[in-house]
Amino acid sequence: MLSDIRSVFGKVSGTRGKKHDYLGMVFDFSAETSLKIHINMMIEEILSEADIGSITAPTPANNNLFKIGATSPTLSEDDKAYFHSTVTQLLYVAKRVRPVILLAVSFLSTRVINPTVSDLTFLV
Repeated sequence: MLSDIRSVFGKVSGTRGKKHDYLGMVFDFSAETSLKIHINMMIEEILSEADIGSITAPTPANNNLFKIGATSPTLSEDDKAYFHSTVTQLLYVAKRVRPVILLAVSFLSTRVINPTVSDLTFLV
């Protein structure tokens, strides 16, 4: 079948085995009666870039999430790019496997055009 696909589409790569990595998700077919899907590597990468260590919180957002700091300075261009990239990655994670963070990430996604220092504190 793979040779037929290659004859039509040219070079095509494929994987064999019980674990497959696709778009940051790992599909694990090791168990006979179930499928496990996780994106642990992506989450670990996001956390390591944020450099927050092992901080945990009881909820994905605090009570001040929707309070926009009107006097807070805007971020530098590098920090804006980091903010936008991280919010995008978290939106992907929220939609796929962590819907509990969706409210906080959705709000932060409204701030990516002109993020401020206070917005960055909500992110990390």
